[in-house]
Amino acid sequence: QFEHFHDGIALNLVQFVPLDDPLKISVLSIENRSGRSRRLSVTAYAEWVLGTSRGASAPRIVTELDSETQAVLVRNPWNTEFGGRVAFLDLGGRQTAWTADRTEFIGRNGAPDRPASLNLGYRLQGVSGAGMDPCAALQSSFLLANGARTEVLVLLGEAVNATAATELI
Repeated sequence: QFEHFHDGIALNLVQFVPLDDPLKISVLSIENRSGRSRRLSVTAYAEWVLGTSRGASAPRIVTELDSETQAVLVRNPWNTEFGGRVAFLDLGGRQTAWTADRTEFIGRNGAPDRPASLNLGYRLQGVSGAGMDPCAALQSSFLLANGARTEVLVLLGEAVNATAATELI
């Protein structure tokens, strides 16, 4: 569990792994104590390897947005041992913008600790497919009234196929 308070916003992050599911669950509680309404956004980000090394497997990774859950699904069909398995990142269905292209998310002159796409006014373009620098970046933007509280759920996991991934989500 992690707690942080800054500029009138109280954050509480609880992370855990269920004993029987290949899944990491993060629950972020956000409370606005600033004295005014605030427009906030939460971004979940993952870089994919799905093989022995990122450099070797990245060109072979295929990403897509699941039409049912709106989660980013990821697979490496070239992986001989685990080619049918599907990894995923989901923001509890609350994502309002997303990309599966690391180049778009990090951006020119950006870095993982300060991605260019988090600059004010930029909206992720919903890019997915094969042959790119794969990642999953999901954003949720919302207005939080003074004294209001909300929770954002982040799911990171993998399953034997896309149907099993959807069931886990």
